[in-house]
Amino acid sequence: MKTFHSLVMRGCLMLAAGNLIAGEAPVPGPSESPTAVTAAALKRKLAASELAWRKLRDECKGNYEYDVKFTSWVGWSHTTTIVVKDNKVVARKFQQRSNKPAEPGKAPPAADTGTTGWQETTAAELGKNREGAPAKTIDELYQLAAEVIGKGVQEHQRWTTVFDTNGIIRCFGFTDKRIADDAPLTGVSIDALRPTK
Repeated sequence: MKTFHSLVMRGCLMLAAGNLIAGEAPVPGPSESPTAVTAAALKRKLAASELAWRKLRDECKGNYEYDVKFTSWVGWSHTTTIVVKDNKVVARKFQQRSNKPAEPGKAPPAADTGTTGWQETTAAELGKNREGAPAKTIDELYQLAAEVIGKGVQEHQRWTTVFDTNGIIRCFGFTDKRIADDAPLTGVSIDALRPTK
């Protein structure tokens, strides 16, 4: 069975407890535990990424939108789009697809008939729906990522960090290695970021 990581965060840089894969490979000093070294490396990566984000934010004058996607190993999926103007969230859109599998011996359906969704477009509506990603700016997501590291890096956590070619955060957080399928990500996940006018 495929896990949350293989479906949603393919191509991610995986951080195992104490070892950075495909990157720096710090060796713990005599008084440092592997998890302490990992936390320090995560903080450095996040700080560099936040500088890249601030540059892009200033270039687009705080006008952008981004998507947060989730796909379950059993087939259903959803996407939340957050719209930001002048560094403030002004809208949130949600779309869920059931992606029902074909019955045994039958061809899959030509189109997904199980699509549902909603939009929040006023200040009074924002956050009204319980589904989907929270209405946060990218600046708030960087704060959340820093808070996640601040709680400490544990042996049972599988860390995932992904940055785009500009260095801006795409995925930053951890899942619990003790959960096999659809383990929730604690941290930040952004599927697509689009500067707007």
